[in-house]
Amino acid sequence: MPIDVGIVTDVGEALLALNRAVADTPFTAPLNWKETVLGKRREPNSHEEQDTHAEGRMHPYHAMKARFTSLEPGSIISIDGGETGSWANDLTESANPHLTFFSAGYIGMLSNGWGYSLGAAIADLTRLVINIQGDGSAGFQIGELDTSKASYRAVADAFGMPAAKVSEIDFINPTVRSFLAMQGPVMLELIVSDKITHPGTAAMIGNTSDPNTIVVPYYDNVPRPYYK
Repeated sequence: MPIDVGIVTDVGEALLALNRAVADTPFTAPLNWKETVLGKRREPNSHEEQDTHAEGRMHPYHAMKARFTSLEPGSIISIDGGETGSWANDLTESANPHLTFFSAGYIGMLSNGWGYSLGAAIADLTRLVINIQGDGSAGFQIGELDTSKASYRAVADAFGMPAAKVSEIDFINPTVRSFLAMQGPVMLELIVSDKITHPGTAAMIGNTSDPNTIVVPYYDNVPRPYYK
């Protein structure tokens, strides 16, 4: 398509600038158009009249609504998963969030919500970040819970596996011996220092103080990209 004004920028910054420009534009939408749009928003959802439980389990609509309405306004919400994402999208407004983003593509790219939520939490330390994750989607990248400081012992417990978390040398031997008396798989989580790096690993990392370079462990460093 022909371009009259080309803009090369971060998409988010461009939209913020456009929103500011729209706010300064002396334009008023027709009253009847406003009433039509707002009237649609006020129409009751058909699920409101349905029971809160079905066959002993919570109705997904009512469960999601209760989750969202329990939040303070101004959170950041990541929505991931198929069926779960549909319920969340229907009810996002009830959370009165600062912003939301849909982490999954159309029947694909499932389970990005774990990582996107971590990124959002780092980008804005002042806001609560909520990740809505479906059970089918969760399994693809559930390892991201480790990045979120999940306990391996807790994960093993959830899967019904005997587990122990040990942070002192003296407790390793008796714990291992107790496991040897058991049948089936077990899991031992050892909490070691993250301040000590193996020399072989250090040799493969091209550390640099150059702020325009991104250090990539085990591979060549790359230049930091900038929008120009």
